[in-house]
Amino acid sequence: MIYLIIKSYLAVFVSIALVSISLLFAGLYFIFRTVPRASAASASKTPVEVDDLSAIAGEDLIATQMDLARAYIETGKQQPAIAILSTIIKQGSPTQQEEARTLLAQHM
Repeated sequence: MIYLIIKSYLAVFVSIALVSISLLFAGLYFIFRTVPRASAASASKTPVEVDDLSAIAGEDLIATQMDLARAYIETGKQQPAIAILSTIIKQGSPTQQEEARTLLAQHM
């Protein structure tokens, strides 16, 4: 009788152990599998497009561009900030143009 109980517990224990090991290896496979790299054309960085900004900016695109330029300046990315500020100088209102010129003078 005890032999049958031990045998059934051992069978359950071995089954659980095999399932656990299988799940462990499946998890490790998904964690460490290599993902194919994107092609060079899609992996290259693209500048922020006006259409992209207008999707998130709403009505005041220039104000959003000004905020983005400030963020670039704070993170030390001068080239994108210069490009955005020059766009603001060309397209913004006189107040926005003056603010863009001030930012360029202070941080560049």
